[in-house]
Amino acid sequence: MKNIIIGSNSAMAREWIKTHNKQKNLEVTRMSRGKEEKNSTERIIFNIGEYKTENKINSLCQCCREFIGTEECCLIIFSWCGTPRSSRRNNSMSQINKYIMINTMKLIENIEPTHIILISSAGALYESNSRIIYKEDDRIKPTSEYGIQKSYFESQIHKLAEETISKLCVLRIATAYGYLNSGTGQGVVNQWCYDAISKGRIRIFNTPSSQINFISFKQIAEAIELSIQNKLKGIYNIGSKKSTRLGELMEKMIMLTKGSLKLEIQQEDIIERYMNLNIEKFANATGKKFEANVIEDMADIYNRITRKYYTKTEKEITR
Repeated sequence: MKNIIIGSNSAMAREWIKTHNKQKNLEVTRMSRGKEEKNSTERIIFNIGEYKTENKINSLCQCCREFIGTEECCLIIFSWCGTPRSSRRNNSMSQINKYIMINTMKLIENIEPTHIILISSAGALYESNSRIIYKEDDRIKPTSEYGIQKSYFESQIHKLAEETISKLCVLRIATAYGYLNSGTGQGVVNQWCYDAISKGRIRIFNTPSSQINFISFKQIAEAIELSIQNKLKGIYNIGSKKSTRLGELMEKMIMLTKGSLKLEIQQEDIIERYMNLNIEKFANATGKKFEANVIEDMADIYNRITRKYYTKTEKEITR
């Protein structure tokens, strides 16, 4: 089985790629990283989030077919623009996601992969102000443009998978976290760590009593591998056994900074948020339930960012 990764520059994708044999992977980036980086046997620079001519799409498809050869192929789709809370007014994000859908579907029609794994976002699809523990067949209620588009993408990929006789597995991922060396972003954990170190404060957008289902990049990588190994088909919630109270994360951050931390509460939009996922379907299919390790992992992420931040600062001082 060979793997083609769409959106290989995402944090989740990089975590999965680094643990696998690169000779079995073909990476297609969503965004070009500069003129100095050229296509290689393992990597294609192709901005799938912009308009592409038929010739360029055909060229991508040809590269993918040559890579697959006579083997079976798994297409893993990470690429998407924005965050689950992205505004409906974000026309730039909307346009990029439309092109991601169009170009990805053209690729699927052309190469007809054996297995498709679509990385989706639970937080964009399920309501976050309810204590319901969501199952995969519960009604979804996306409220942001990001979620509305992702829901539509799920439905369109499902239809296309049936037409191409591809086995489709949709992984609805809980709130993801993990160390990022590229800067802030990717959820509350990294953002808090960077803000605590560089600004001496963290911003709170949800109440401390909010309960959020977290899962690490490493656990997501394992979930993807288990999905491939077990040839999963259908929709699966991917999260930890239990949600974590936001106040517990705040207490851990205060402890890491030895109390020298200012809390800024965004009063105008602070809400009590709940994201609880029923993960029994994935557990029954693979025998795996992920532990909620975010509080323990936060210390490691904070320490790694601290070392990076102060090393960078020292270099700037000595210039």
